[in-house]
Amino acid sequence: MNPLYLPIIVFVVAATAMLRAWVTVRRCRSGLADLQAQHDRQRHSIAGKLEQAKKQIGQLQNDLAAARREVKRLQRERGAPAVQVTVGERTPLIVDKPPVQGAAANGGFADTLPSKQFIEDALALR
Repeated sequence: MNPLYLPIIVFVVAATAMLRAWVTVRRCRSGLADLQAQHDRQRHSIAGKLEQAKKQIGQLQNDLAAARREVKRLQRERGAPAVQVTVGERTPLIVDKPPVQGAAANGGFADTLPSKQFIEDALALR
């Protein structure tokens, strides 16, 4: 092989490698731009759904407040006292059951029921 061809071969190999690297970078940038555009579309869609959910929550809160006012008004008109549930009168909750001991209680899994220390929260959810 002629020693004059060696620099030409090295130049062609280097140019080919640089061209392949440039094409790869362009493809990656194009793919990244597509992913960013898709992410922006999804973020915009989610933001719209979030705003819609906030409006619905506000409307529901207004409806609930109106319903509560109506109940209070009807109670005043009828002279009926508001129903107050005391701890002794309430119906037993699932958390009021005595815990079953042993691994066979829940098939070897941990008990996932609410703790009795949060009984007020459970009553508030009724």
